Amino acid sequence: MTRALTAGLISATLLAVATRPWGLAFIAWVALVPAFLALRTAAWRDHGALTAGATAFVAAVGFTSVAYEAVLGLSLTAYVVVLLSAAVPFGLAAAAATWCVRRLGPGSALVAYPAFWCAAEVLVRQEWLLGRFSLQVSAIGYTQSGSAAVHLARFSSVTTISLAILVVNSALAAWLHGQGRRHSTVGLVLVALAVWLAWRSAPPLHTSGGQGAQTRVAVLQPGLPASARGAAMHHPGVASELLAHLAELSSAARGEKGGAGSSLAPALEIWPEAVWPGRLRHAGTVSAPASPLAPEHGPPILLGAASYHTLTGAASNAAFTLTGSVLTHVFDKRHLVPLAEDGLQASTGPVVVSLGGVLVAPLICYDVAFPATVRAAARTGAELLAVLTDDTFAARSDVPLQHLRVAQLRAVESGMWLAFASNG
Repeated sequence: MTRALTAGLISATLLAVATRPWGLAFIAWVALVPAFLALRTAAWRDHGALTAGATAFVAAVGFTSVAYEAVLGLSLTAYVVVLLSAAVPFGLAAAAATWCVRRLGPGSALVAYPAFWCAAEVLVRQEWLLGRFSLQVSAIGYTQSGSAAVHLARFSSVTTISLAILVVNSALAAWLHGQGRRHSTVGLVLVALAVWLAWRSAPPLHTSGGQGAQTRVAVLQPGLPASARGAAMHHPGVASELLAHLAELSSAARGEKGGAGSSLAPALEIWPEAVWPGRLRHAGTVSAPASPLAPEHGPPILLGAASYHTLTGAASNAAFTLTGSVLTHVFDKRHLVPLAEDGLQASTGPVVVSLGGVLVAPLICYDVAFPATVRAAARTGAELLAVLTDDTFAARSDVPLQHLRVAQLRAVESGMWLAFASNG
């Protein structure tokens, strides 16, 4: 048991390094080899399923500790509970796989461990099973957002990338264990071929070289401190100052040299989550305060705001459009963060709005972690995913880059353009 747990700890360390956005994602392709070797050995010993489960649990903590680092924004206790809870399904999966291997023979280990681990990834992300507490970022495949393997997601989802990583780790473990080397070699070749074909068949970023085929989108990331936005809730003077700052950034985004009609002018501006100073009280639409935010001939703006509906009394984390001087409510955050956003109203599904000649699906923060929501937006006809977020609560950690990495997978899976507007 001690050797197995040590192997699990080595894998946990390697997975943690691979999951960090440090440019070392390639380590994920070998990170689970020590754990898988230990699982193979444990399968033929007394209490093998228990040993395998404990080993896989320890290994899984390596990536759940990084994947759910954002929970530290709630509390240290909540973070520990979530990272340990998220690792449990992988321990159970390894125990079940070991039980099967003992009955089917050692040759089945090559397939059993990747299949059961991958099945655990899929199950914990199902809303019908865990509801709002589903574990959406429990996928090793997210580590590969910057590699050629990311294109595997076009054929299914991030799960396809995870399966490829797990098969490679299992095949390497079989090689080192000295069993089934022929089948291991076939597995490695097939994964390498699949990654190469997915990369080579990826669609080009631009299907036409003509300027008319391009749409310019401006993404504003103003870096507003939480203290200033909090003060704007209670002091109109602070709110006016913040609006003036946003107006200045917006003018720069439109290209002051050429003016609103120049080739530099964007067709659409996208601002972050909750960027509007103060809470927007509305009944569907509301007149914006007098400001140069949206000049008469300026592009429409999609922005995030704390919202309060004056007719229903519902508060929400919302997205508004600003066209001219009219603010229009278009979307409430679909997936609320458990505990942190209890009591807010949520949308029942994605929406698509036409802005600047583009069909845009707004997503707010955590929404982008849900592949089903993005698929629904694609089926509705969306051409652009607009992610409005604010990760400044964790700006000194790797959380903002991890969030971007998740968003990149949604773009690849759906085949849609994506704009990521983060306050920080």
